[in-house]
Amino acid sequence: MKIFNLNKTGYSMVELIIAIALSVIISSAAYYMYLTQSKHSQVQHEISAMEQELVAAMNIIEVDVRNAGLNREPEKGYFTAFLLLPVTTIGIQYDTVGIADGQTLSIAERIKYTRNSENQLLRCESNSLGITFKANSILANNISTFGLTYTTGTFTDQPLNNIRTLTVQLTKTGNKNDPDTGEPITRTVSRTINVRNYGLNK
Repeated sequence: MKIFNLNKTGYSMVELIIAIALSVIISSAAYYMYLTQSKHSQVQHEISAMEQELVAAMNIIEVDVRNAGLNREPEKGYFTAFLLLPVTTIGIQYDTVGIADGQTLSIAERIKYTRNSENQLLRCESNSLGITFKANSILANNISTFGLTYTTGTFTDQPLNNIRTLTVQLTKTGNKNDPDTGEPITRTVSRTINVRNYGLNK
């Protein structure tokens, strides 16, 4: 026959409350750490995506700027590399095709970059005959700054043929806020591009 010790005491109510309170505190701390790490992970993912979009757009702009003024048929004369357009808009002109059969002059390709009212960076392709090939392709969204700086000042302060370098600055605003500051995430990419074909069209 088993004999039970009825005098053995268990946990008191106070001890149970303390144990439950400690468990809640530890669980809350662990959950808070998880939320913090999750937010920072999402922010890092957002920043990475923003930077990739900015660099991709800048690479396309750089190719066009380096081609500015190019003519596959130089004996026919050189093109004016940049077109006079409003501020925060850049127009680029070049010819990578040359003279087609039946033509006597090269037809320039014209590329225009601009930021619209919806903060989209747009690229439009046309030619010197006024024919549009690709109208306003979106290169990047949420572009808060599209800055253009030329070697000796602004675009309108100098003869176009004096431009030797062009600095392009793009600033993108993200969809998420920085968990530390509460402000929207922004990233800026700036690149100075040498114009290879300038000085040729006098």
